[in-house]
Amino acid sequence: MMKSLLLIGSAVAAVAVAAPAAAQSSAIEQRFDAQISAADQQQWLQQMSSAPNHVGSPHDKANAEMTLALLKQWGWDARIETFDVLYPTPISTTLELVAPQQVTLGGQEPPVAEDPTSNLEGMLPPYVAYQGDGDVTAPVVYVNYGMPDDYDELARRGITLECCPTSNVALGVFSSYEEHPLRRLADAGVRVTLGSDDPPYFGASIGGEYDIARQRLGFDEAGLKAITSAAIDAAFCDDGVKTQLEAKL
Repeated sequence: MMKSLLLIGSAVAAVAVAAPAAAQSSAIEQRFDAQISAADQQQWLQQMSSAPNHVGSPHDKANAEMTLALLKQWGWDARIETFDVLYPTPISTTLELVAPQQVTLGGQEPPVAEDPTSNLEGMLPPYVAYQGDGDVTAPVVYVNYGMPDDYDELARRGITLECCPTSNVALGVFSSYEEHPLRRLADAGVRVTLGSDDPPYFGASIGGEYDIARQRLGFDEAGLKAITSAAIDAAFCDDGVKTQLEAKL
């Protein structure tokens, strides 16, 4: 009995001590939050995006030095670590239609009037960061307007689409999951797969997209299996791996 009383007494004492500590911690957090300035955040963001800041660029170094100065100003023992990495930077890119007639297409997106950072001197053209030098020739697929005739054309060509309904809804491409065309694409015979796009930004996951397809877009078990089978078939892996994966469905 005495041991039980001692344990209970210790627990009560711990709660009594924890309450002031929690209040003190909350007060510290409130003082910290009060020092965060939206104006500062906006100023730093504008400064960091005021010039192209890809890896190895002068402004990338300037951003690191600015961040270092701020951290030291706030009392942190901070320093810049330097690493030598292989990072391709394009010298020139050309996009051309080679048949049925030769047409040189634009390689850089046009600037957006409302976004001054879309027309900065020294901007890199669109490119795949992990690519090497060389030429790639492939059929051109025109996305068009997503009308029923376009679905039929995608199905006829056997083109596989990777979709992330969560990303599309989060970005406002569609106002709700129910408006997403995944179900209509599948019904038209288009090979569709599910992806998670950028999970940290959209809170998406492969499992979550399958749940949405089932609960919000009307896919049953057979439909979900068809999505997975299409993903396996379109995957960049050899036939042996595909056969093993199909066997697990």
